[in-house]
Amino acid sequence: MRYPVGALDVYTLYSFRVVAYTRIGDGPSSAVVYIRTGETAPTGAPQNLRFISADITSVSFDWDAPLLAQQNGIIVNYTVSYRRSPTMDAMYDNVSDSIKTVDVLGRNFSLTGLESFVIYDVTVRAATRVGAGPASLLVSMKTLESVPEGPPSSMTTSVLNSTGLRVTWGDVRPRDQHGVIVGYRVVATRAADVTSCSSVVCVASDQCHAIGS
Repeated sequence: MRYPVGALDVYTLYSFRVVAYTRIGDGPSSAVVYIRTGETAPTGAPQNLRFISADITSVSFDWDAPLLAQQNGIIVNYTVSYRRSPTMDAMYDNVSDSIKTVDVLGRNFSLTGLESFVIYDVTVRAATRVGAGPASLLVSMKTLESVPEGPPSSMTTSVLNSTGLRVTWGDVRPRDQHGVIVGYRVVATRAADVTSCSSVVCVASDQCHAIGS
């Protein structure tokens, strides 16, 4: 004989025994059998996604497992999803970054090979053998400052007088700045001897400087 038992909790251990009875009463019980219901994907997200540290090309973070009642099975891995924050799209010609994913076995991870001085949005999902659950709350993380990757733009020169020149330039392309530009160095070199500098001048970021008198 068989009898279906429904409306049970997911991935929960139950004990069963069977007793035969007549109109007079119950007979002896069968042996107790233990069985666990099947797994499903988690219904809860990982908890407490935390930024730990950063350098110029990486960020490190950790998180806690979903609440036990929402795991719905054995957590076999986590999926980290990340992308450059949309708040920075203006620096990239308003082109959005694609979402990238990495599968992780533990509850901590370091994203490497990132761009310097850039905000990244990170979420984490937990998965059982059946599937992945919902994403954690999004956490934004920023890599540290580095040196500029590109040169100042549109440099021009003009003659002031017999002993002076004016040098003018534009900003480094925003995506190549990798930090806050705090100044520029204007380097003047004799054309007849390019290996010897005759003048090195540090200026604030006003992007215009006169050399000579």
